[in-house]
Amino acid sequence: DGRKENEFRTLDIELETVKNSSGSCMLKAGGTSILAWIDGPKESKSKNIESIGSVKCDFILSQSSYYHIKSDIKRDLLMRDFSCVLKEIFEEIILLKNYPKSDIEINCVCLQNDGSFKAISITSITLALINAGIYLKDTSIGISIGLYN
Repeated sequence: DGRKENEFRTLDIELETVKNSSGSCMLKAGGTSILAWIDGPKESKSKNIESIGSVKCDFILSQSSYYHIKSDIKRDLLMRDFSCVLKEIFEEIILLKNYPKSDIEINCVCLQNDGSFKAISITSITLALINAGIYLKDTSIGISIGLYN
């Protein structure tokens, strides 16, 4: 992508980019763009109502952002697997006991991918949660590292 060995990607963060959401973040790192937004907390529609809140997560990898996956099946599996990983991460970080009988929906879309979309997605979702005012135990920041020699 034209960077030197010791040069970092440029970083651009924009909050409150999605109207009618509780919080949102557009994060651009180099040529990768991730849009994350939070809906909730809102009353759970589930009949099995627990004393703590629940997290729902949906990750979408736009077809134009991932050119080297030839099959839609591979793309669907990648999106489903990464959605589950994100759900597990943020179930641990969000203070769900503060949101009884509530759902927090996390939505994340990779608009453009030039590498490190997983790490950038984690950071973008964390910023969107903070923007939404969701109580967190800690912040989660995604990074990717490449070693040379």
